[in-house]
Amino acid sequence: FQPAFSRCGRDVSAPLRLWNPENVHSPVTIPSTLSKKIPSMFGLAYGAPINQKTKNPKNASANDVLFYTNQRLLKNRPMNFTTNFTSACLGILLLTAFACHANDQNTKIAADETGFTPLFDGKTLNGWTIHGTESGWSIQPGGILRNDASVGNHNWIYYDQKTFKNFILKLEWKVAPNGNSGVFLRAKKGDAPWATGAEVQISNAPRDNNHCTGSLYGLAAVNPRPDERADVWHSYEIHCVGNRYTVIADSVTCVQSTDANKALLTRPLDGYIGLQDAHQKAPSYIEYRNIRIKELK
Repeated sequence: FQPAFSRCGRDVSAPLRLWNPENVHSPVTIPSTLSKKIPSMFGLAYGAPINQKTKNPKNASANDVLFYTNQRLLKNRPMNFTTNFTSACLGILLLTAFACHANDQNTKIAADETGFTPLFDGKTLNGWTIHGTESGWSIQPGGILRNDASVGNHNWIYYDQKTFKNFILKLEWKVAPNGNSGVFLRAKKGDAPWATGAEVQISNAPRDNNHCTGSLYGLAAVNPRPDERADVWHSYEIHCVGNRYTVIADSVTCVQSTDANKALLTRPLDGYIGLQDAHQKAPSYIEYRNIRIKELK
């Protein structure tokens, strides 16, 4: 835009009008309340520009205003007013857009959590039962449920208050290098919950797509393969509706089963939610946090 001022000198009561040189019939008017603020916003100040021909403060033209701004206020340092003004406007628009986007994101996050109930309070094991060796499980600062293979091994812990049928389960996990663990879905009490229910695998060991992180262990392969880095927090969002399973790892959908997956059709439609221990040799570990569930009809 090429700037032009409807008034010059100290009179800033009139609106500031900007013309697009490619379309002179479509001026953009900035309200006078804003135009008064524009100089301070851009580090400028109104003064008393003079007519460059007569050296008279009166009857100064728009070009004289620009000349005065350049030479007097900026101490003879040249300034492209169009570029700086446009850049500043774009900056304001970008900041506004960013603020709106951030607000939308916060609203979306809040909406995404609507209806979820925590399964782990972050302080106690109330509501949970350990099947097998109880040693090895501990609660760490920050609401973290941890299992160390150096202390106990080959067990699992499940939420014992009720069974779940259709639901969305969310949680975060972190595993050791070469680690092995998993999340059990619709499992029965007792041994081998990966067989009596289904398991979403957690691993950092070399495995095929049917047994790696994010897979329904031995039942449904991942595509694409998710992030499997050790010693880093990851997130799972697991949907179980009827015979259909969806696994979202770190916001990436890596499993989305259909009725064509015959292996899943034989698995129970109701059962317990559980977590596997650090199913590996010492000094392996597994950590969980922010375990929550939303039941669906």
